[in-house]
Amino acid sequence: MHKYSVLLMILFLFNCTSAFSQLSQGGDPLPSSMLRSATSGFFVDMESFDAQRMIREDSVRSKLKGAARFAKKFYTDISPVNSGVRFTLADGTKVWQCGIRSQGAYSLNLLFTRYYLPKGARLFIYNSDRTSKIGAFTELNNNEHMQLPTAPVYGDEIIVEYQEPADAEFSGLLTIGEVNHDYRGLTLRSRPGALASTATCHRDVACFPAYADVAQATTLLIINGNEYCTGCLVNNAEQDGTPYLLSAAHCFLNEGTTTSARKAQNTVIFFNYQNPSCSSVVVGSEDYSLASANLLLFEQSLDVALLRLAQAPPVYYRPYYAGFNAGYPASPPYFSVHHPMGKTKKIAIERHKLSLTSLVDSGLPYLFEYGIHWRIPSWEEGVTEGGSSGSPLFDSNKNLIGALTGGASDCESPADDYYYSLAKVWSFYSDPLRQLKHWLDPKNRGISQIDGFDPYAATSCRRISNVGANEVPEISYLRSPETGPVFSKNSLQVSEIAERYITKKSTTVYGVHLVIPAWKTTMNGRLSVNLYKGYNQPDSLPLATKTVQLSYLNFTKSSGFYYATKPNSTAIDVFVRFTIPVKVDYSFFVSCKVSSSVDTFRIFNAADRSSFFSSAYVNRGGKGWIASNKLDNPLFTSLWIDPIIHPGADIEQANVDSATNETAFRAAYKPETRSISFVGLDPRQQYRLRIYDSLGKIICQDRYINEQSFIRDLPDGVYIVCITSDLSVAKQKILVY
Repeated sequence: MHKYSVLLMILFLFNCTSAFSQLSQGGDPLPSSMLRSATSGFFVDMESFDAQRMIREDSVRSKLKGAARFAKKFYTDISPVNSGVRFTLADGTKVWQCGIRSQGAYSLNLLFTRYYLPKGARLFIYNSDRTSKIGAFTELNNNEHMQLPTAPVYGDEIIVEYQEPADAEFSGLLTIGEVNHDYRGLTLRSRPGALASTATCHRDVACFPAYADVAQATTLLIINGNEYCTGCLVNNAEQDGTPYLLSAAHCFLNEGTTTSARKAQNTVIFFNYQNPSCSSVVVGSEDYSLASANLLLFEQSLDVALLRLAQAPPVYYRPYYAGFNAGYPASPPYFSVHHPMGKTKKIAIERHKLSLTSLVDSGLPYLFEYGIHWRIPSWEEGVTEGGSSGSPLFDSNKNLIGALTGGASDCESPADDYYYSLAKVWSFYSDPLRQLKHWLDPKNRGISQIDGFDPYAATSCRRISNVGANEVPEISYLRSPETGPVFSKNSLQVSEIAERYITKKSTTVYGVHLVIPAWKTTMNGRLSVNLYKGYNQPDSLPLATKTVQLSYLNFTKSSGFYYATKPNSTAIDVFVRFTIPVKVDYSFFVSCKVSSSVDTFRIFNAADRSSFFSSAYVNRGGKGWIASNKLDNPLFTSLWIDPIIHPGADIEQANVDSATNETAFRAAYKPETRSISFVGLDPRQQYRLRIYDSLGKIICQDRYINEQSFIRDLPDGVYIVCITSDLSVAKQKILVY
């Protein structure tokens, strides 16, 4: 098995938002009632072809080429001038709608070979039942190549919709030059078993938190609409945040009239495509992607490809630029983070020394230079597969030392994978423009080793969760005589659910992840994701609301307009981004509310913790909010709602009265036991304790304490703890959470 034999298996999930963002700006296309699909000439149909024949060809072709096909490419010339329908809205907005149909396709993706929009214009692409949508794309997606590759949209019938304001500075330029028909069924809902990963020994990167930082550098690549590989963001000696991406040259081989450089321009890059937890199988979020890159270095005989992304990933993508070591690597272990068969991030670990060797029988129609590859003796954890090509190999210092060319590892024989050595390709040729060194050490400082780099170190974002990495998620149900799931429609008339976060810092929230279980077959209604201030419960009005459609407006001649439901056949992780980042204090709530009278939406919660920690709340109709651990049948749990935040300044935990800062004794809070203890107390003296809540009410008065004393079971909140001795007084703010 060769890793350059690659098949894309993008996992399409039910969308609460657009499945692939590509820095899309959000919004919605026109309502279905304004769709002109019945108009003559609305649809452009692709020619039929023999998909089974192409699959047979792939089995031979994959031994000779880099990335294998998963889609049939149609070259087209579709534009507002020659296809679809055009009309003008009452406010003067000009609209172009065009349907594209390719019978039997599991998904369709497009390449706009001309793309340049004026300010205010918006482009959407969605399937006919609106269960999959990307966009809006705007003038912010304009680039020097005047092109836009798009991520796949599920189904064999899609609609392109362009809206241009009446006062636009110029008419937008739009031409669809390629339509790619997925004939391999590489979608979650319809994947044939034969195309699934053959390796059962893959290890999820979420199970190895020690590598979480550098794993952020690994990306999934869809190349030219019908091929895929893995890549890695890499730092440079100037540490200036240039978005370099390292991969394998065989992923970008010339194909017909499509050059390697054009393939790079036609690449879609996915970030954060990973399981959010080690304890469950959840389809990772596909909501972080960018379009297009420039090919800077391409050396087939070294298999090295270096790209520069057309735009840097934004702060809420949480990018990480991996460090590198172009000298002799550190001692074991070595590890690779990759996307086998287009799956969520996996990890393979080698705990023995590597050896430099030559890769002779690569299956490619050219030879590699002698002695440039690291050979993996035998993986102790995981293996690689097709689609892992170009994935990074790291040393024990988490520095990049190579990228995957190919190999033959599988679960029965996890040996003999080959990574080109960074040390060898660094300056293999005398021509600087053929050297990796030229780009990663641009000022020729002689720097061949550097650590990883967070380009947003001062304002970096992180995903926070109250669900532990090893906790088992579930759907908890009310106990008799009540009925129904605790956090959905039930006999308590729950109308809204919320998760509380205490961050100890003022915080900016960019959006939230919702981890949704597979259940029944459909969801409907509108889901409102609300962000509230508040401490003991959410405030009466949200700071921000993002509403997404769980159902879509459909039309039939027999029924007229009606709302149809979306399928949800697998557990998924969906990112909902707020239009504008929202600033909150150290305590805030994220809620979900569905506008449906029936049980149509659920979210995972942690299994009952039996009196340990709880952060989930429910709103019982007109009765207001209550914590789940305060219900008649208490449930100590957390909802799997994970905000993406930028933490601000620390909340003060110092003494309130600066005049008492010199005291040797103080109170200390232990969150694992939710208790306040006392340290530095002199056994020769007496100490009295007084505790006030945030409103100034006395909670505990004139209690004598020593170092064995402790206070437990205080409700969550901020308290002023006063300790008085014969000689001095100490006052502290303590946050109980």
